[in-house]
Amino acid sequence: MTTPIPSLPFLDQYARALDEGDADRALDILLQAREEHPASGEALALLAAQHMQMGASDAAEATYIAALQLSPDLATTRFQLGLLQYTSGRPQTAFQTWHPLESLGESHYLVLFKRAFATLAIDAFEDTLRLLDMGMAANQENAPLNHDMGMLVGQIEALRTHTSNAPQDEAATQFVLASYKQNL
Repeated sequence: MTTPIPSLPFLDQYARALDEGDADRALDILLQAREEHPASGEALALLAAQHMQMGASDAAEATYIAALQLSPDLATTRFQLGLLQYTSGRPQTAFQTWHPLESLGESHYLVLFKRAFATLAIDAFEDTLRLLDMGMAANQENAPLNHDMGMLVGQIEALRTHTSNAPQDEAATQFVLASYKQNL
């Protein structure tokens, strides 16, 4: 289900704009790429991620959905869409989005991460940390995603240290998610 992004002519320009910290130019390049490659789910996935980086979560969600309509096998795109939905307070929608990831197999890092969020939803922090650690160990292809999951681990561990004698509850989970979302 994970497929590499094919060599698309705009990728070098896009990478340069990102390296230069020019988010507006990066967005313009991806908007042009969408016009030039209307059947490319990969181009839309990059555009969705750029929208997310720029704080336009509604545009990101719509664009992730469009990318998956064109290329349903973009596993990382599917995970990112579910993550956006989960951190926006719609866990049931996220779990529906993530369901096809199960076909990747029990030990795939995206499946492990998805399951970590399921345990987080029920405040099972020990299981969440175990699954996140397993997912990060299994993930050898997406370092930025490991970084994001590592930030979540840090937030959970900080919360556990702060409330080690207090019972885990929904407010604790919401705090972790809000802290994580702010750091995305």
